[in-house]
Amino acid sequence: FTTEPVKQIVENNKERVKIINTGVKAFTKCEHKGSDCDYRIAQEGVLMMLNHFSERKLYPEKSDMEKMLLNSDFESPPEISGMSQKFQDQLSATSTGSVALIFTDTDQFGCHLKVEIVGWKGKNSVR
Repeated sequence: FTTEPVKQIVENNKERVKIINTGVKAFTKCEHKGSDCDYRIAQEGVLMMLNHFSERKLYPEKSDMEKMLLNSDFESPPEISGMSQKFQDQLSATSTGSVALIFTDTDQFGCHLKVEIVGWKGKNSVR
């Protein structure tokens, strides 16, 4: 889908302009890594796609987000057992694979913060 003006520009310049790729990547092919699905959610398209998800949305607490974001060891992602009990319960009800991590908080001035990022739920870890 595109707008009519963009369509006209492309059609009127197809001899001079070669379009390789357009759009926003919503999903990307991945290795199975224990998942039943061949695709994972792409960070580029998560904001566009999130409202269409009925499953695979997880709501970590602040301490959980801090553990995941501060972990820099690619070989050793944060263990599920180290997360809050509420988040562990959500993770145990979710199969291995791509997930949307949605964190909300309110600061001392009443301003709302919402962070929506893509993650991966492994057998014993989450990143």
